[in-house]
Amino acid sequence: MKGAVIILVLLSAVVHAEVPAKGACTPARFKKVRNQSQYIAVAIVDRVLSPPGYWSGMFAAMQLVQYKPISFIKGHVNGPSLIASHYVVSGSSIADLEKPQLARPSYSSLGGS
Repeated sequence: MKGAVIILVLLSAVVHAEVPAKGACTPARFKKVRNQSQYIAVAIVDRVLSPPGYWSGMFAAMQLVQYKPISFIKGHVNGPSLIASHYVVSGSSIADLEKPQLARPSYSSLGGS
């Protein structure tokens, strides 16, 4: 995950990043999300913080990810990094298959145990 370049869609200054389902990032979807968002950044995953230890269900489980912005498509945030929360939902396209945490490639040593 570290070093992956992504387009980070920030819905508000209280950052929650939206990750569309695999294959769902169509031009029409991006246009709709762009219009609803305060910030959109091209960023590099810098660090994945500790997982919540449980799946979202009765209570929301979120994992924080620190990003290094390369450029902004919409809006601008001062500072060297962005930290966004991602919901940890069992079976989602960004979740680990077994543990309640975000998925990470085997070469990444980031994230919790």
